Amino acid sequence: MIQTILDWIKKEMRPDMCDSVEFIYDHMDSQSGRILPVIYQPFDPAKRMHWCDRGACYDFLYATGGGRLLDFGPGDGWPSLITAPYTDEVIGVDASRRRVEVCRENAERMGIKNVGFVHSPPGARLPFDNDSFDGAMAA
Repeated sequence: MIQTILDWIKKEMRPDMCDSVEFIYDHMDSQSGRILPVIYQPFDPAKRMHWCDRGACYDFLYATGGGRLLDFGPGDGWPSLITAPYTDEVIGVDASRRRVEVCRENAERMGIKNVGFVHSPPGARLPFDNDSFDGAMAA
């Protein structure tokens, strides 16, 4: 009988089945390694990347006019928590319950009140009405 490597892994290793959200994102303390400017580190004008991040967020805000924004996959809260002070509201939606929890913790730590983070499983219908956002972002 020919045994494939997958058959051997199932028999010998007995792995727990999970989806990619659980495997990749639910077990991370920080998706970014706690290096995100403003979220985990103060803005440093000497660091070029901090200017790049800030510029991308401000360009987006200018293009959308602020308003109510949707962030797909906010991870640790970037760019939701960066843009929130300049908008009416930001809603982050993530497939990982852990990422939603981390975003909420970061928002509370940073004192940002006009953000919300929602769990939505992969492939599920989003819990929002059509045309209820002024812009959408995914970073």
